[in-house]
Amino acid sequence: MPAYISILLWRVGMYNSEFGLLNKFLVRMGFAKVDFLANNVIAFCSCMVLNLWMALPFMITTIDGALQSVNQDLYEAATLDGATSWTKIKYITIPTIKPIVAPAAVMTTFITFKQFDIIYLLTQQRGYMTGATLNTVITYAYQNAFVSNNYGLSSAVSMLLFVLIILFSILTNHSLKET
Repeated sequence: MPAYISILLWRVGMYNSEFGLLNKFLVRMGFAKVDFLANNVIAFCSCMVLNLWMALPFMITTIDGALQSVNQDLYEAATLDGATSWTKIKYITIPTIKPIVAPAAVMTTFITFKQFDIIYLLTQQRGYMTGATLNTVITYAYQNAFVSNNYGLSSAVSMLLFVLIILFSILTNHSLKET
């Protein structure tokens, strides 16, 4: 499902302060309704939950594929040698799936760095200002460029983010080669 539609469905269907599914559960359990997008802490946690929900299918598919690629003969040999379940996980499963899962985790981290749509559509979209004043680096650059017309600051922030991502990429690539 496209991210835009997913985010709007979560905003209207899950986080809505009157009719949202989460508030219906809270009321049924005897708690008061919560405005999930009204203040920064709850809005940040709500954005984080949505971000995790959107990244989950990719990570599950990647981990499932990595687990299916583990040679079952290694487990049989470890069982014959008297290895426990934890020993098999530590010495067979983790080292075998690490070359597949580590780059996927790095890609997910990079996607989170450039996360604009979740913060903007949940808390800052015109006509739906929620009261939360959340900003990520990308939304800060957007506000400076297109709301305040401060293109110089926006460009500087964007270039700084670009340099940080490149450095993070180099460091991560270097650490993955060492293992």
